[in-house]
Amino acid sequence: MISIKDYAKEKGVSYEAIRQSVDRYKDELEGHVIKQGKTRYLDDVAAAILDSKRAGNPVVIVNEDKDERIAALEKENKALLQRVAALQDQLLQEKERVTLLQQEKIELLQPPEVPEEPKKWWQFWK
Repeated sequence: MISIKDYAKEKGVSYEAIRQSVDRYKDELEGHVIKQGKTRYLDDVAAAILDSKRAGNPVVIVNEDKDERIAALEKENKALLQRVAALQDQLLQEKERVTLLQQEKIELLQPPEVPEEPKKWWQFWK
Protein backbone atom coordinates (compact mmCIF):
# COMPACT_ATOMS: atom_id res chain seq x y z
CA MET A 1 0.00 0.00 0.00
CA ILE A 2 1.14 3.48 -0.84
CA SER A 3 -0.28 6.88 0.10
CA ILE A 4 -1.60 9.16 -2.62
CA LYS A 5 1.12 11.67 -1.73
CA ASP A 6 3.90 9.09 -2.13
CA TYR A 7 2.37 7.72 -5.32
CA ALA A 8 2.27 11.24 -6.80
CA LYS A 9 5.88 11.85 -5.83
CA GLU A 10 6.93 8.52 -7.35
CA LYS A 11 5.17 9.33 -10.64
CA GLY A 12 6.49 12.90 -10.76
CA VAL A 13 3.08 14.57 -10.71
CA SER A 14 1.25 16.70 -8.19
CA TYR A 15 -0.78 15.32 -5.32
CA GLU A 16 -3.79 17.18 -6.66
CA ALA A 17 -3.53 15.44 -10.06
CA ILE A 18 -3.59 12.00 -8.44
CA ARG A 19 -6.38 13.00 -6.03
CA GLN A 20 -8.48 14.12 -9.00
CA SER A 21 -7.75 10.87 -10.82
CA VAL A 22 -8.83 8.87 -7.77
CA ASP A 23 -12.05 10.88 -7.60
CA ARG A 24 -12.61 10.53 -11.36
CA TYR A 25 -12.23 6.75 -11.32
CA LYS A 26 -13.80 6.13 -7.90
CA ASP A 27 -16.20 3.49 -9.30
CA GLU A 28 -13.32 1.41 -10.67
CA LEU A 29 -11.16 1.98 -7.58
CA GLU A 30 -13.91 1.12 -5.11
CA GLY A 31 -12.54 -1.18 -2.43
CA HIS A 32 -8.94 -0.49 -3.46
CA VAL A 33 -8.60 2.95 -1.82
CA ILE A 34 -8.33 2.77 1.96
CA LYS A 35 -8.76 5.82 4.17
CA GLN A 36 -6.95 5.91 7.51
CA GLY A 37 -7.48 9.17 9.35
CA LYS A 38 -7.07 11.91 6.76
CA THR A 39 -4.70 9.90 4.58
CA ARG A 40 -5.88 7.78 1.67
CA TYR A 41 -3.85 4.77 0.60
CA LEU A 42 -3.82 2.93 -2.71
CA ASP A 43 -3.36 -0.82 -2.86
CA ASP A 44 -1.47 -2.50 -5.71
CA VAL A 45 -4.62 -2.93 -7.81
CA ALA A 46 -5.52 0.79 -7.45
CA ALA A 47 -1.97 1.77 -8.43
CA ALA A 48 -2.16 -0.52 -11.49
CA ILE A 49 -5.53 0.94 -12.51
CA LEU A 50 -4.23 4.50 -12.19
CA ASP A 51 -1.07 3.58 -14.10
CA SER A 52 -3.14 2.18 -16.97
CA LYS A 53 -5.40 5.26 -17.03
CA ARG A 54 -2.41 7.60 -16.99
CA ALA A 55 -0.72 5.64 -19.81
CA GLY A 56 -3.82 6.22 -21.93
CA ASN A 57 -3.64 9.97 -21.27
CA PRO A 58 0.03 10.87 -21.28
CA VAL A 59 1.04 14.31 -20.13
CA VAL A 60 3.16 16.05 -22.72
CA ILE A 61 5.61 18.56 -21.33
CA VAL A 62 7.00 21.02 -23.82
CA ASN A 63 10.39 22.21 -22.70
CA GLU A 64 11.35 25.26 -24.67
CA ASP A 65 14.68 26.84 -24.01
CA LYS A 66 13.73 30.13 -22.43
CA ASP A 67 17.13 31.75 -22.90
CA GLU A 68 16.97 31.29 -26.67
CA ARG A 69 13.43 32.64 -26.77
CA ILE A 70 14.41 35.68 -24.68
CA ALA A 71 17.42 36.35 -26.93
CA ALA A 72 15.23 36.10 -30.03
CA LEU A 73 12.68 38.50 -28.54
CA GLU A 74 15.40 40.96 -27.54
CA LYS A 75 16.79 40.86 -31.08
CA GLU A 76 13.33 41.42 -32.53
CA ASN A 77 12.74 44.27 -30.07
CA LYS A 78 16.01 45.94 -31.09
CA ALA A 79 15.11 45.65 -34.78
CA LEU A 80 11.68 47.15 -34.14
CA LEU A 81 13.20 50.04 -32.18
CA GLN A 82 15.54 50.78 -35.09
CA ARG A 83 12.61 50.71 -37.50
CA VAL A 84 10.64 53.10 -35.27
CA ALA A 85 13.62 55.49 -35.16
CA ALA A 86 13.91 55.39 -38.97
CA LEU A 87 10.19 56.05 -39.37
CA GLN A 88 10.41 58.97 -36.94
CA ASP A 89 13.22 60.48 -38.99
CA GLN A 90 11.16 60.04 -42.13
CA LEU A 91 8.18 61.68 -40.44
CA LEU A 92 10.27 64.69 -39.38
CA GLN A 93 11.57 65.12 -42.92
CA GLU A 94 8.03 64.99 -44.30
CA LYS A 95 6.90 67.52 -41.70
CA GLU A 96 9.66 69.93 -42.74
CA ARG A 97 8.73 69.42 -46.39
CA VAL A 98 5.07 70.18 -45.66
CA THR A 99 6.05 73.32 -43.74
CA LEU A 100 8.15 74.56 -46.68
CA LEU A 101 5.32 73.84 -49.10
CA GLN A 102 2.87 75.72 -46.91
CA GLN A 103 5.16 78.74 -46.78
CA GLU A 104 5.56 78.62 -50.55
CA LYS A 105 1.81 78.43 -50.99
CA ILE A 106 1.27 81.43 -48.71
CA GLU A 107 3.80 83.42 -50.70
CA LEU A 108 2.11 82.50 -53.96
CA LEU A 109 -1.34 83.46 -52.67
CA GLN A 110 -0.31 86.91 -51.50
CA PRO A 111 -1.06 89.61 -54.02
CA PRO A 112 1.99 90.91 -55.77
CA GLU A 113 3.30 94.23 -54.55
CA VAL A 114 2.72 96.88 -57.16
CA PRO A 115 5.46 99.46 -57.16
CA GLU A 116 4.17 102.89 -56.49
CA GLU A 117 4.32 105.15 -59.50
CA PRO A 118 6.39 108.24 -59.02
CA LYS A 119 4.32 111.34 -58.47
CA LYS A 120 3.92 113.73 -61.26
CA TRP A 121 5.16 117.32 -60.62
CA TRP A 122 1.68 118.67 -60.09
CA GLN A 123 0.92 115.95 -57.47
CA PHE A 124 3.62 117.06 -55.06
CA TRP A 125 1.40 119.78 -53.57
CA LYS A 126 -1.57 117.60 -52.97
